[in-house]
Amino acid sequence: MLGRGSIEAKPGGRHIMFVGLVHPPAAGEKARGVLQFEHAGRVEVEFEVVAMGAPPPGGRAN
Repeated sequence: MLGRGSIEAKPGGRHIMFVGLVHPPAAGEKARGVLQFEHAGRVEVEFEVVAMGAPPPGGRAN
């Protein structure tokens, strides 16, 4: 249980895993989804797919 606050998804840290995909997403694609939180409810998100090891969009890798 994480408690209140925020987390950062980064290499070697917390992450979201997608299972049961029909096809793997390709770099450059965008994928939409919904995250369901216990207290915050539903949050719509859009992910930009980048190649493994590539710096994140608009930023630098840590």
